[in-house]
Amino acid sequence: MQLKAKGINFKYRDDRYILKDIDFEINSGEIVGLVAPSGFGKTTLAKILAGYEKPESGSVLIEGYKSKKNKYNPVQLIFQHPEKSVNPKWKMSKIISEAFEPSKELIDSMGIKDEWLNRWPSELSGGELQRFCVLRALSKDTKFLIADEMTTMLDAITQAQIWGVVLEHVKKYNIGMVVISHEKALVDRICTRIVDLTEFAMHHDIYENGYYSKDKIYENSQDKDHVHLHTHNHGHLHDHIKGMGHDHNHDSGITGSHVHEHEHIHEHDNNIGHGHTHTHAKS
Repeated sequence: MQLKAKGINFKYRDDRYILKDIDFEINSGEIVGLVAPSGFGKTTLAKILAGYEKPESGSVLIEGYKSKKNKYNPVQLIFQHPEKSVNPKWKMSKIISEAFEPSKELIDSMGIKDEWLNRWPSELSGGELQRFCVLRALSKDTKFLIADEMTTMLDAITQAQIWGVVLEHVKKYNIGMVVISHEKALVDRICTRIVDLTEFAMHHDIYENGYYSKDKIYENSQDKDHVHLHTHNHGHLHDHIKGMGHDHNHDSGITGSHVHEHEHIHEHDNNIGHGHTHTHAKS
């Protein structure tokens, strides 16, 4: 099975293009890192892949996937800020079972305490709330998982616990996973392949068109060496994550040109809407 985006273009109203002619694909079982400095559209691409945003042009489809009657979104996106991903008027017991009923074993492995289930989202810490948001994306019907700075706001121990559960689940159910993170050591440790969005920008001469300049990127980037992922040290967090190392290739996006029979999940044009239903409640 393959999640594939082709010719994605996106901009906000009359602003510059955030994404220009982006091609991206990920196969089942792959863990792909998506990297670039801030402002290159990593989160925007994640929303497009999951169906939350509609590009100006281009298509997103899942090759080899047959939709089910429950219309569960097979591409689940976990956001950085959990408080923006839940309905504040729902108790946690309702939020956790919004899309499916997780097993007690999975709940316990995520470190969720029974007493939290009767609380409102505002009564939990960010780390506690994020555990629920991650858990509800781990359905057996999830085919592709996108983690957008999933544990950035959390302490190292909580990060390690959540990543351990997620990676075990991804491996068990052969889920393709996109990892968006400024934690270079994390991306290097767990990803089998890395896609750098800056390479698309350079390929399409966005620098020369005045949208970006290389000097500006390095001045404004929070991680000035972020573009080059092969020369960095591992942080303390990753000492907790054992046995997850992979050799990876630095990739600009497309890995092959094979054609398969497929069912379109959503194709986009200026007048075409989304073709699948999302499971996340919005506040």
